[in-house]
Amino acid sequence: MEMEQREKETWGEGLMDGQGREIEPGDHVAVLFRETGEQAEVTELIRDRCEKKRWYLLYIARFPEKNPAIFRDDALGAKREGTCILSCDDPQFHRTFATTESARTFIRKKAEEAVTGGYSSLCIIREVPPLVSHRSSQSLVSDMADLEPLFREGSLILVCMYKLGESPPTTLQNVLRTHPLVILDTKLLENFFFIPSSDAKRYSLPSLELQHWVDTLREVSLRTEALRENEARYRDLLENASDLIQSVDAEGRFLYVNRKWRETLGYTPEDLGYMTLFDVIDPVSLDHCRELFRRVITGEETGSFNAVFRAKSGKRVYLEGRANCLILGGRPRYTRGIFRDITDERAG
Repeated sequence: MEMEQREKETWGEGLMDGQGREIEPGDHVAVLFRETGEQAEVTELIRDRCEKKRWYLLYIARFPEKNPAIFRDDALGAKREGTCILSCDDPQFHRTFATTESARTFIRKKAEEAVTGGYSSLCIIREVPPLVSHRSSQSLVSDMADLEPLFREGSLILVCMYKLGESPPTTLQNVLRTHPLVILDTKLLENFFFIPSSDAKRYSLPSLELQHWVDTLREVSLRTEALRENEARYRDLLENASDLIQSVDAEGRFLYVNRKWRETLGYTPEDLGYMTLFDVIDPVSLDHCRELFRRVITGEETGSFNAVFRAKSGKRVYLEGRANCLILGGRPRYTRGIFRDITDERAG
């Protein structure tokens, strides 16, 4: 667990993977959507993130129907700063994407212009038209391999939108093979069908059943969501416990303390960022606690013990509790300690 629940810039609960990861520079994402409304919802969430992160947004429009999340402002005569739309109605569109080489040159130039203009990265959202079935995975892989340096430099985020049902399943499988991340049902998923282009270019890839792949991604998403809900319940239980609960690593650095711990001792998450367990133990209890800690991180069961902590105010806080350690591969990972405040009992 982390020491605290840090505030995140959330941009929609769905567009975040099971570990709380969001889209960042260097990411290449395939959006699989069914309806224009779903496409617009994902676009709006990505657009909001671009504004928060100072990414320049280039929207490449190919579909006949217009994405309301992008074209609504134009219809009202308003333009958002840091957004450029390149539509298939624009003659420049056809010159730019006449060849793979010209498209690659254009993207590189736009990424450089974005950084020069004070933006941290270029985010491209491209609507992908229906793909023909004979477009091989090797062609798609080659296209992506040529853009890999931009991803590694962190100057490009590429979001490719594919409408389900408009391209053959075998072609969409090739799409999954070439995108490390997928947004499906407006949820961001790690794509375990992805094969790095440096590997995929070396051999031909057989076709499997697309529906099975999509169903598998959905199943993993549901299981991950359930795990996140369980973790949230456990965290809520710990935060609202009446005992002081802490977790520290093998060096004594704080990984987590609950609300009761913080309220009783008065230290802030910022304080604990540069403190260790031994900084909050009162000198009268320090030698005793160092010896207990040494025994705990070796996996020994120490039973119940007493300790004296020192609050930020300087007040001594008398505690009674237990601690144990998670050991994996013979190495201590972190300790868990649960304590009851007995200061008032001692005073009585």
